[in-house]
Amino acid sequence: MQTKIVLYIVLMTSTLCIVYAQGEKDGVFLDINFAYNGIGDGFDGESVLVNANNVFAIPEFSSGIGFGLAMGYRYSELYIELAYQRTQHDFNFIGIKGDAVHSIWSFNLRRLLLKNSRLQPFVQIGWLPVMPIRVNEGALLVSENIASDAIFIGDTANFNLGTGLEFEIKPKMAIRFNIFYKRARYLSVENSEENVAIELENAINADAVNLSLGFVLVL
Repeated sequence: MQTKIVLYIVLMTSTLCIVYAQGEKDGVFLDINFAYNGIGDGFDGESVLVNANNVFAIPEFSSGIGFGLAMGYRYSELYIELAYQRTQHDFNFIGIKGDAVHSIWSFNLRRLLLKNSRLQPFVQIGWLPVMPIRVNEGALLVSENIASDAIFIGDTANFNLGTGLEFEIKPKMAIRFNIFYKRARYLSVENSEENVAIELENAINADAVNLSLGFVLVL
């Protein structure tokens, strides 16, 4: 289901799909960025989830760093973009340490607040339909007594709200700083060996703040 959502967004954006230059207000753009991402404290580092054939750890995650890519279209002061972000996180579960990968696919709308200025504040709202957290050896497959990865699957209604600044270095090149609040609810988890999602009795709330610093370039 999540793969279908991503493919749909890619198809939709590719038909529209960096322009940031006075005199060239509309056009296709790319954004390559450095990302710093948090995962909220709903993951407590102590709890476990158990069903007939699986045991899942609920680790506590540290904030992590990584990269992001975005592609989209600017029309006047409005940006429409499809973005992907991947960050690496350390985790702790009752003293056991490990690592995890957090991936986020988002579809964002960004509105510039000034006209004809090299320094542009903006506001942003975005939809986060696909944002799994893959925990290295965070699950136990009981029937075979082997450790495997746990994959926590987010609610397709997750979203972000944010703001930031975009500075034009020269025509067709810009630097963008972005900070946003990420609403993140996790409703299911799967064992990487089985690929069968198990619904959580109670959603895990993992709201957090995300930062990014990107380089924007006209194609």
